[in-house]
Amino acid sequence: MFNKSVRNIEFELTNRCNAGCPLCSRTGTNKGGLSDTVYNSGWKDLSKEVHHHVIDSLRKDHDVESIDYGGCYGDPLMHPKVLELLKYGEGIYQEVQTNASLQTNKFWQSVAKIDKLRMWFHLDGLKDTNHIYRRYTDWSKIEKNAKTFLDAGGKGSWVFIVFRHNEHQVEEARELSKKWGFDEFIIKKTSRKFENGKHKTSKKVRTPHGIETISYEAPQNPEYQAESVQNSIVTEVPIDCYSEKRGTFYISCENKIYPCCVLGKEGFKNNHIDRTPDKVFDYIDYDISINADNNKFNDIVKKYNDREDIYKLNWHERKFKHCIERCGRDVTCQKVHLPLMPDLGSKRFKGWEGPHNKRNIGLT
Repeated sequence: MFNKSVRNIEFELTNRCNAGCPLCSRTGTNKGGLSDTVYNSGWKDLSKEVHHHVIDSLRKDHDVESIDYGGCYGDPLMHPKVLELLKYGEGIYQEVQTNASLQTNKFWQSVAKIDKLRMWFHLDGLKDTNHIYRRYTDWSKIEKNAKTFLDAGGKGSWVFIVFRHNEHQVEEARELSKKWGFDEFIIKKTSRKFENGKHKTSKKVRTPHGIETISYEAPQNPEYQAESVQNSIVTEVPIDCYSEKRGTFYISCENKIYPCCVLGKEGFKNNHIDRTPDKVFDYIDYDISINADNNKFNDIVKKYNDREDIYKLNWHERKFKHCIERCGRDVTCQKVHLPLMPDLGSKRFKGWEGPHNKRNIGLT
């Protein structure tokens, strides 16, 4: 943001997901275990035309470094045309975030052949624990998919969120990741609801057995604890915008553009539940969808760039609640990258350094 050239794009391809992670924004007490937001919105999938228009714009007019397929509400592999979209972005470094219990052997073999693509497998434990948080996923399917992808030459990272129930398995999972063929193992010190020194968090969700209160505990080992677990006081600091630094924008599954995924998540809520939006949304066009005819990607980006002084003044005066929560505190989600192969990094793609090494904060 505030750069003529967009360097990174985050796509949320869909709000569909086969999992039911209780602390996820899409999970709640409505039918199907959905939150009010997703229950009201119905299923949303990013338009192929919008995706291609954005990619074309990035290639023609911007110094794009990476594309991230993840988001706040869905698993990208649930998009009905995901393989076609990933192939269209080939040649640009692409990262795909998934619970890995979806798709066919043919899909995994095909996606492994896409140049400069890295798949992030979000596996929070092993066969006996992964389902405790990644509910409704199938470990046997995950194992089959991972091996198919990696054996076909795909590049993969195992991302492990550490909770109390799985912290004893971190080293075993790391060893298994090597055995399967991953070249990176990432320990995620999550701050999911563990704030101000809290070591336990709970949420009501609808399950096949009715509405239940699901609880999780933070890990006991300080090595795996985010700062928000260790500290009872969260210090406010000057807002240092993550998206401004990276030249990033976020495209939602409703074909709308936001400065970042946090504001994308909140903008999606604004569209589908009755609430008063934060002041930052006075300066975000979350009611305008991208299209190649009269709302071009570059035109909307320019509008954001033209508002630079407005954003920075409000950051200085700490008037944007969501910006404070994400980029104006000294407690955040931390990721510790542990390369499993000696040449990971600058040699990953024949001399090309993946930007995901630059983007993660709180590395230790």
